[in-house]
Amino acid sequence: MKRRYGRFGKFTIFVALIFVCQGPFPIRCVYDGDPNIRGLQYNRTLNDSVEDDWFSKNLRNKLGKNSLSHEKKNENASNKNKEHKASEPVTAAITTKPPRKAPGESTDVTTTKNTKPPDPKKDYTKTTVKPKEPGNKGNRTVTVDIKIKKVELVVIYESLCPYSRRLVYSQLRPTYTQLAPYINLTLLPFGKAHVRTVPDGAGRNITKISCQHGESECVGNKIETCVLRVVKQTVTAVKIVACMSENSSPHRAGENCATAFGVQWSLIDTCFKEHGEEYVLQVAATTWKFKSDVTRVPIVVMNGKQGNYVDYHAQHDMIVIVCNEIRALGNEEPKVCQDERRQRRRRKR
Repeated sequence: MKRRYGRFGKFTIFVALIFVCQGPFPIRCVYDGDPNIRGLQYNRTLNDSVEDDWFSKNLRNKLGKNSLSHEKKNENASNKNKEHKASEPVTAAITTKPPRKAPGESTDVTTTKNTKPPDPKKDYTKTTVKPKEPGNKGNRTVTVDIKIKKVELVVIYESLCPYSRRLVYSQLRPTYTQLAPYINLTLLPFGKAHVRTVPDGAGRNITKISCQHGESECVGNKIETCVLRVVKQTVTAVKIVACMSENSSPHRAGENCATAFGVQWSLIDTCFKEHGEEYVLQVAATTWKFKSDVTRVPIVVMNGKQGNYVDYHAQHDMIVIVCNEIRALGNEEPKVCQDERRQRRRRKR
């Protein structure tokens, strides 16, 4: 077999490569992974980019390999990749703004998205522009009415009864202030009082009210009845009644408690003097509808249910039985009830 490069051909070429790579010529060697040196790449740093010099041409012819073909292959491959990417569909996210509105006209922009899992090719945002009604300025307000089934809570008590007073300020006040939207509250400050008719000595009959704890309790019942009549906000009325119940003389604390919560005492005092007894008689009639014979106080009626169980829990943990009734009516459990339930679980552990 005839040798291609002669006896010392390979050695000569190797020495020549070392010379041209590290000598004064700006040539960069490229090794392609083959055990034999397969090619050279000419690195032009001078202004000779038009033609290769004679030495480079003859050297590449000797090796039988054009090193610049590697660059051409790489360029062709990159061009193919660009063409392939250009053929794929491109999905772009377009943000649209609502059309400009004329003076005096406003628009509502309603944005709805696909409910399916996001697809980069198909997912999009649909924008619908709704013109405002003529003459209606400003943004439209949408009110969602959530109907709540309320707990009917009735408390029969006396203004000077120690058990009634403790129930009002320790159980009723915190429960109602936190769950007022879920409760229809009826306070009946009458208790075990009695109503009788006696002659006045002039041939006429008059009505007399006698209370369990004396005349002071009758005064306190009238004042608290007028508080419930005069004060429009039930939460404020409950706070005033609870303030009076915490005082050792509730019938004397009415003015201070009303003033503390921003209610004019003159309104309550006028009601007490002019309509106090009349309103208490109305409270008595309502009391007898729930309990014809009141033998003990306080009495709690919750959604028509009453008895020892309701009375006991109302005096010790009213918020618990109220939350139970809220859930029993099918309402969504308020956060207050959720927190209370977690606390009870922790106490049991």
